[in-house]
Amino acid sequence: MTSKNRIPFAAAILAAAVIIGVIIFSYTWHSNYQLDQNISVTGSAKQAFTSDIGYLKATIKGSGSTAKQAFRNLEEQKPVVVNFFTDNGFNKDEVIFKTSNSYSREAYDENGRPTGRILSWTYRQKVEVRSDDAQKIKTLSLQIGSLVQQGISIQVETPEYYYSNLDSLKVNIQSRAAKNAMMRAQKISEATNQELGNMTSARMGVLQITPVNSNNVSSAGINDASAIEKEITGVVSATFQIE
Repeated sequence: MTSKNRIPFAAAILAAAVIIGVIIFSYTWHSNYQLDQNISVTGSAKQAFTSDIGYLKATIKGSGSTAKQAFRNLEEQKPVVVNFFTDNGFNKDEVIFKTSNSYSREAYDENGRPTGRILSWTYRQKVEVRSDDAQKIKTLSLQIGSLVQQGISIQVETPEYYYSNLDSLKVNIQSRAAKNAMMRAQKISEATNQELGNMTSARMGVLQITPVNSNNVSSAGINDASAIEKEITGVVSATFQIE
């Protein structure tokens, strides 16, 4: 091949290389451009439910000038407490007494220094019952305080209410929140004349379990135990490709 023929041939090769390079660059740019077209949305779902488990807890107290008298006073109160629950539909073995604890009250001198002399002793013991009827627990919580009229020294705690199928409810609410996120993304893509592609990422938010119609939220999530009627709110943040 003469030098005159080599020049057009080299130019043709160079032109072909440039064209191929442009094609590859255009395809790469177009692919990257498509990948960069994402939409991020937040979906949510809420559902009301009724607690089906209730706990009622209280603490009874016995006092006396000696530890022995205080303990005896505590033990004398326990049958009255048990009778209260059995009269309201519980079996004796369903009335659970926790480990008791004691403390003493010490005398102080005129300068506020302890004298080492014990003025009195107190024994405390927690008692609790559980029921699959949350409304029954609520009713008892309003009545148990009347035991003071029978000489019982008692302090009643706020009842606690829970839901036995909460794990399944959590899965369901998160699934609905994800579907809501996809629906929102679909509406946005339709409004801009684009098609919704695959989901590229998703993040589940913390669950908020609150009394019905409550506006309380927490970054760490809420698991309310004070109300029988509750609602669970789930949030999912998702990113989709736009094609």
